[in-house]
Amino acid sequence: YHEGMVGTFSTANPLYANGAVDTAISHLIFAGLLRYDDQNRLVGDLAASYAHDDTGKVYTVELRPNLTWQDGKPLTADDVVFTFQTLQNPDANSPLRQSMQGVTITKVGDRTIKFTLSSALASFPNSLTVGILPKHLLASVPPTELRTASFNTASPVGAGPFAWRSLQLINTASDDDATAAVITLDRFAGYHTQPPKLERFVLHTYDAADDLISAFKKREVRAIAGMKSLPDSIKESDQIRAYNFQSTAEVMTFFNLASASPLSETAVRRAITFGTSRRTIIKKLNQTLRIIREPVLADQFAFDSRYQQPLYNKTLAEQTLDAAGWKLAANGLREKNGKRLTFRLYAEETPDNKVITKELKRQWREIGIDADVTLQPAMYFQTTLDTRSYDAVLYGISIGNDPDVYAYWHSSQADSGMNFSNYKSKAADTALETARVRQDTTQRKLKYEAFLKTWQDDVPALAMYRPRIYYITRGDVYGLTEHILNTDADRYYSVSGWMINTAMTDDH
Repeated sequence: YHEGMVGTFSTANPLYANGAVDTAISHLIFAGLLRYDDQNRLVGDLAASYAHDDTGKVYTVELRPNLTWQDGKPLTADDVVFTFQTLQNPDANSPLRQSMQGVTITKVGDRTIKFTLSSALASFPNSLTVGILPKHLLASVPPTELRTASFNTASPVGAGPFAWRSLQLINTASDDDATAAVITLDRFAGYHTQPPKLERFVLHTYDAADDLISAFKKREVRAIAGMKSLPDSIKESDQIRAYNFQSTAEVMTFFNLASASPLSETAVRRAITFGTSRRTIIKKLNQTLRIIREPVLADQFAFDSRYQQPLYNKTLAEQTLDAAGWKLAANGLREKNGKRLTFRLYAEETPDNKVITKELKRQWREIGIDADVTLQPAMYFQTTLDTRSYDAVLYGISIGNDPDVYAYWHSSQADSGMNFSNYKSKAADTALETARVRQDTTQRKLKYEAFLKTWQDDVPALAMYRPRIYYITRGDVYGLTEHILNTDADRYYSVSGWMINTAMTDDH
């Protein structure tokens, strides 16, 4: 089975896998304690069961019996403790370290592990999907050298459905400095649920979408991963199957409340919500997308339709700006006290973002606001994001299957975390802190109500839409079904059941 995607391969190690290619390979080779099923619910993977105590601070995980690594060695609680303690070690420098802060990991028996948290956290089990590492192969590697260990790129060994076979690097014809990769994986016959039905999985990487589409047309690959929409050049073929997955992500325009721009005024931010037609933007993108208007998803228990941002209403947008003292000048733009209503909007340079930012600029210009749009290549955009060098930023965030959005809106995450609006509210902080320590969803929902109301009043961002994840194949992939995904690579949780060939039986 040959799959292609745009990107580069740098590591299979689940403690460091970040980009699309690395995450894909990591999901195929390694297995976590837990995984998501086709209803996006957490279920056991390496774990046979897991439970928490009455305090919500202690989680106990029981491993399946007779687990083995792909090299035949037994997988035990020692490997689990090693993985998470390595993840916690600052010398290992894993980007996942924060997910295990304040957690004590203890081996209770060969198959039993106890996680003791410093405070209750209802969403903690979502942190147990990270791939487990083999202690017998990595214990001798100093944590400071783990990121660059040959294990990551030359000989990774996991407990997932496919085992490492080879890596081939190819110089591309279009760029002498660029290299594409062909990563070959073989079926792991000892996989703990059922061995994959596919004998071999080959992942091809490409430098650009055009190269990937060309390879698909030439039948070098059977599937295309990571596309945001169905390419025009192949959509008319009757051999194409486009799998369309709903994501648990949100695309928003985050307003930097710490900037010196007019966006520091709540009235301006509220006027922008009135003056933005999400439906028009989605129509311009020509994609099947769901509008969002609050910071949690409509299919999550915390959602409350009473706290949605308003739909498009140009009249109310203009009235809101008038009341705030922003008056129209002769040039059609608004001014107050000699200051123009203008701000800088940044986004990564992608085809979708070009369409979105152009339409946002047009819509906001109609209500007298001038947005200075800058699109940046990924590397430069990441720096802009990290340094908060923007007045507003168009960006997508991953919510996941739990509505714990602490990371995006709590004041402790402003300035250098993932609170891209630099939003600081005592009321929101209290609601987020108390909601995440309850186990009962009814109690958590009550706490999230206070957060949603405060967020709606303060308008730290413009909620826009839920992106979708496309997976394009030549013909059906039997065993692959469309369902909600948290990340692109989550489609692999069913990969052991995928089939691409069918045969007639004697009686048909």
